[in-house]
Amino acid sequence: MVMERFGCALGLVGVCLAGCDVTLNKLLFIFSVTIEGFCYSGHALSLLDMSPEYAGTLMGISNTVSSLTGFLTPMVVGALTDGNNTLHQWRIVFGITAIILLIETFVFIFFATADKQDWAEQVSSEEVSNVPKKQAQKRNKYTQQNKKYVSKQIDSM
Repeated sequence: MVMERFGCALGLVGVCLAGCDVTLNKLLFIFSVTIEGFCYSGHALSLLDMSPEYAGTLMGISNTVSSLTGFLTPMVVGALTDGNNTLHQWRIVFGITAIILLIETFVFIFFATADKQDWAEQVSSEEVSNVPKKQAQKRNKYTQQNKKYVSKQIDSM
């Protein structure tokens, strides 16, 4: 995840420096989006490693938080470029995006782990864990009785 975020930030910094070169800007955007795509498989696996039991809940929470950018980003870009749609303003927009990517990468480097978390352990009480044992003992008792009955039937033939 780290290299993908750095690569995406590097591509956006390249867009800031490319100026009005359309071809170079297209290539840098393609590079950034492609590199960013590699990040998602690692993201999903990190959640699964942290807590296999609650991976769906964690994915829901992380997708909810990440979806906030879907309406916050257009508001910020609109505020920065409204009435002043210049190359300089767009450099600010891409610079902010690159800085956010770098900050989240450093947060991931220093705080993220793929180890199973303590809160992810399922604690079972004695009552819950004894129920399957008791049911298995009953089944075993009936199975033993059936074996005796079947063996008597075979012997009587």
